[in-house]
Amino acid sequence: MAVATVLAFRWEVLLIAFPKLAYVALSLSQPFLIQGAVSFVQNTRTENNNDVGYGLIGAFALVYIALAVSRISDFPCPQ
Repeated sequence: MAVATVLAFRWEVLLIAFPKLAYVALSLSQPFLIQGAVSFVQNTRTENNNDVGYGLIGAFALVYIALAVSRISDFPCPQ
């Protein structure tokens, strides 16, 4: 019966589950992102590549913007 309910309301279930799964995945990716940033800062200047730094900036922006967007979907819409 649970499977039939999920199949009947598959789009509604996906609308609920996808933002929550995205939030969990993005939250779990934060320690790896911070570890990469710390190791980038600890390296000497000759070892650092500007592309890596710009990639870290983009990754931070992507993760935190996506976290904000995934949290917006948790709030009910006023009707």
